[in-house]
Amino acid sequence: MIAVKDGVRHIVACFVFFGLLVCFSYPSFLIPGSSVKFAYYALVILPGLVLLGLDYQCLIVNVKKNKGLYVLCLLMVYWCLTLLWVDDVPENWGGKSSLIGSELRRLLSVFMYVVVIWHVVTVYRQYVERFHRLLLVVFAIGILNSFYSLLGIDLTGDFRLGTGSGFSQAIHAAHYYGFFFALSLGMIIVSRHQPTVVLALVVFILAFIAIILTKSRGGYVAIGITVLSASAYMAVIRKPVLAVAVALALLLLGGAMFYLYPQLFLNRGSSYRFDIWLESWNMIQQAPWFGIGLGARPPVLAQGFEHAHNLYLYQWLTTGLVGLVLFAVLVLVAIQGAVSRSKRRSLPYILAMIYFLAAMLTDVQYLISSPNEAWLCFWFCLVFLLSLEKKDNVGHKPLG
Repeated sequence: MIAVKDGVRHIVACFVFFGLLVCFSYPSFLIPGSSVKFAYYALVILPGLVLLGLDYQCLIVNVKKNKGLYVLCLLMVYWCLTLLWVDDVPENWGGKSSLIGSELRRLLSVFMYVVVIWHVVTVYRQYVERFHRLLLVVFAIGILNSFYSLLGIDLTGDFRLGTGSGFSQAIHAAHYYGFFFALSLGMIIVSRHQPTVVLALVVFILAFIAIILTKSRGGYVAIGITVLSASAYMAVIRKPVLAVAVALALLLLGGAMFYLYPQLFLNRGSSYRFDIWLESWNMIQQAPWFGIGLGARPPVLAQGFEHAHNLYLYQWLTTGLVGLVLFAVLVLVAIQGAVSRSKRRSLPYILAMIYFLAAMLTDVQYLISSPNEAWLCFWFCLVFLLSLEKKDNVGHKPLG
């Protein structure tokens, strides 16, 4: 009976990994009007909840040992509390009760996703490496298919990769491609498996080209910060020549792009960012400690925007300094725990987190929203780091 039950556990865990593979790689095919929302619920959450039921004893033991999950739960409880002081909700949003109900459903979705993924990558670690390799392969196929569909399109005009597809906006596409850019860069640095290094290098190049084609300047800045962070890591592990070479290559490439294609940087001006940030800052002064409430859309912002176009300003505006500090503590706890456990395994996800945090300086990809591409990648990145916190998590051995 125990062997049968163990077999069922591993089958369900593999199905969850398959669901993640679909959700993560599907957007790379740039199918218009597509969404990963249904696949997220049907292929990840539902089988994941079944797995939690089968593994409830193991789950309880591991949860007790992970302080990062406590910080995350504290942050989510606080986010729920901020819903109580949301005011002046426009009628076309259905009023305050409708907004609160919507945000609570989104919080529940995040919580289920976090617990399911944290459990599966913590307990069934033996499948993680294979999942990574398959993910990179399918992502590369999707990108190549997307690039083939771009043949004959004038890429120097108003075209931006991701616009008109399931991403809705090119900047969200840059967040998604940035996850693979950073992940593959980290794998190139730390992997000892030569075929994996070659595969990661291919994905790194494809993701880099994709980010360039999104024409997202926030993505460009995030690329620079991520590569410089990787260079700093290489310098620390006594590869200073390679670190300097990578940093110089990045500077030369950035300079060449600005010289050859200045319109990528200058044509859209500041996109009203400074006006939006200034007005957001002024609104923060009205409720600096606890914010105006999660999910609230500021009634008036420069040029008619409804968010701060900056993750940190938006967090401060809606959840106050308390919420911003809790979020910072969560990220720091996740990174510190992962590094203390395994620098080699954690580096790809630390670089991915660095990319996200840098890219969100110039945009806001809501941390609490309906499941979408960047949402899946960000929370997976954070949860994977949390899964590396303890050395003595309970797990299951591979079958056979």
